[in-house]
Amino acid sequence: LKIKDDYEIRVGDDNDLRIYETASDIALWYTGSGVLFVRTYGSFKIDNGSVDLFFARNNAIELNYNGNKKLETKSDGIDVTGEVQCDSLDVDGTVDFDNGQVIFFATDNKMRWADSAKATFGNGDDLQLFHNGANSVIDGGGSGSLFLLASAHKFRNANGTEDIAIFNEN
Repeated sequence: LKIKDDYEIRVGDDNDLRIYETASDIALWYTGSGVLFVRTYGSFKIDNGSVDLFFARNNAIELNYNGNKKLETKSDGIDVTGEVQCDSLDVDGTVDFDNGQVIFFATDNKMRWADSAKATFGNGDDLQLFHNGANSVIDGGGSGSLFLLASAHKFRNANGTEDIAIFNEN
């Protein structure tokens, strides 16, 4: 079957499926209300030269950009290589940053920093909170003062059963 440019193949009583070629484009156009199936028992690839979408048989789906894999489906979710840019992010489970350096546990709403991983504040990391494996440190090493604001301050022993120092307002 050989069809010249600007002619088309129409399939179905209502011409729901059209296949045609112009001088610059080839189109597969389905206007029906059902699903257009593309079925293969091997792998399937859509490639435009710089971006391709690859469906591996019984395996992952890959999205590639300039020959580099950017997104891949896995049995437990997806793997993204590169930056993820989004307008909002809603994560309902545990979040692991940098292979366990910082982990947020959604089940009990707590965040864990590994030893020597620091929570820092200020443009120059002026305030740092961390545990170095032996000691817990609040480092207000910036140029200003460290303010603790409350009407009373209590310093207690490690298990919280004995007051070491109490500072009350006035």
